[in-house]
Amino acid sequence: MPEEIKNADTVGSVSSSRYEQIVAELRTVVENQTRGQFTIGDYALEIASRYRSRCSAWPRTSDCRTRR
Repeated sequence: MPEEIKNADTVGSVSSSRYEQIVAELRTVVENQTRGQFTIGDYALEIASRYRSRCSAWPRTSDCRTRR
């Protein structure tokens, strides 16, 4: 726990129970954010692999972007 612990009842300026609530919620936020970043990356890789398979000169020429 942080150095701001003055006694067993408070952490900084919040109660120990409030501190635990905050930490639990922030862990959930970080978990969701991390999952979101991996999801974005997975979709980006999927798009890039499809793009590469359509255009052998990827990404050097602009005609690859317009070819269907």
